[in-house]
Amino acid sequence: MTGARRALALLFIVAAICDAPGCARRGDPVATLIDTQGVVERNDGPQAWTGATPGFAFVVGDVLKTSAHAQARLRLTNGTVIRVLENARIRFSRGTLPSAKGANVNVELGAAEIESATADVALVTALGVARVERGARVRVTSDGTRAALEVVVGRAVLLRPGDELVVDQGKGAKIETADGRTELYQITIGAPVVEASPPAPPAPEPAPAPPPAAEAPEEDGPARAQNGRADVTLEAGDSGTLHVANRALALRLSFDKLCIGEGSLEVKTSARPQTMTGSGAAVLKLHPGTVRYAVRCAGDPRAAKPRASGALTIKRDSGDAPISRRPPVNVLDADGRRYTVLFQTRLPALTLGWAAVPSGAANLALHVESPAGNQTFPSPAANQRLASGTLGEGSYVWWFATADGRTSPKTTVTIRFDNAAPTAQFFPRRSEGDAAPGLVAVDGVTIDGAKVSAGGQNVPVDERGRFKATVAPRAGDDAVVVRLEHPRTGVHYYVRQAGSRRHGRLAHAR
Repeated sequence: MTGARRALALLFIVAAICDAPGCARRGDPVATLIDTQGVVERNDGPQAWTGATPGFAFVVGDVLKTSAHAQARLRLTNGTVIRVLENARIRFSRGTLPSAKGANVNVELGAAEIESATADVALVTALGVARVERGARVRVTSDGTRAALEVVVGRAVLLRPGDELVVDQGKGAKIETADGRTELYQITIGAPVVEASPPAPPAPEPAPAPPPAAEAPEEDGPARAQNGRADVTLEAGDSGTLHVANRALALRLSFDKLCIGEGSLEVKTSARPQTMTGSGAAVLKLHPGTVRYAVRCAGDPRAAKPRASGALTIKRDSGDAPISRRPPVNVLDADGRRYTVLFQTRLPALTLGWAAVPSGAANLALHVESPAGNQTFPSPAANQRLASGTLGEGSYVWWFATADGRTSPKTTVTIRFDNAAPTAQFFPRRSEGDAAPGLVAVDGVTIDGAKVSAGGQNVPVDERGRFKATVAPRAGDDAVVVRLEHPRTGVHYYVRQAGSRRHGRLAHAR
């Protein structure tokens, strides 16, 4: 082969190789995808979104996107691991910090968490560029117009033109782009202390038996209708995620509104298809996993479309949130700033101090103003502890005053409920005694914009996402199903047992 022919052959080989995906990518890797759950996609600019799998290496200009119910974990070239939550978008751009030897990580939408920074990391949001220092653990959220950064361990520094804002451990910073003002606030760190659960009360008297229902067969072939109770009932056509504390769930699927007389329920699980026949309903014994079903009525042509179908994912999850023995404790200084203190289950205890108190000052008074009125607390020193519940939700302006009229800077603190529920959280111990025997006290919180119903009745949700109701189980059911619907997270069902006091466990074992 002549030299010209060899050169031409080599050219064709290179061209063939460059037809492979990723040949046109330029630049050194800046991060590697190490773990995914759900649908995780990538985009390198000119290319459309495509699925991303563990092992994929990102370069400057690449974008990672997670869908609903999806998560991803990335390892930067410096070893730092970042966890990206659902409905998030992360973009890698050219590094701008000399101390952070790597690309900038731009959190454009959603939430992400630096699990532990092995070196300085440049994190970019609407707040600007933040230098996350080595050893820090940081949470960041963004919706495109607002952003927040919270430091769980270590510290981060927000870099602004001609200025730096240090965010220490236990504090957060947020911005409202309408006015461009950055606000510091206090966060609560550490897991709550869980109260011991009291003994479960005796099970309530059984309700009247429901109409006959079909039991899932143990052998091949269709099963005939049988009498039986169930934990909860759903209507045929319902789909979503079912959260239940037990290892198994007895679920009644009702199709009496679809079929006059008998119907059949075709069930597909990871094991094998099953078919049940019955009048009005069928009872399924379900374990964690996904089940798909379809309902047909007796006499329907075999080729006809099902009257209803759906898919249910069962998760072993009570949804209960522990209530701590002790309230969160927050220490604030009278420095003229604005603080936000968040709480979840108990109102915070506050320790208010004046670090710059004049020398020799004694017999001070702490003044607290709010729309509800003014309060004054005598304070021998420039340090006053207010027990949990002394200040409720709302905004307060407070300052110290000495006997001779000198005062500290007036400082603002806003106490706000922190809705940190992934879909919903329930507080069973907080509602003990609220329901009569056989009824279910539903006390919980959900994400902003969710619709809540229980026992088929709508449940009002306040501006903080909290809801509360007392509901009776359907006839023949041992529990109540709480339904939550949100455009982003879809439909979730939480099984709540009548009289349950042990993290929502059902009174009867299965």
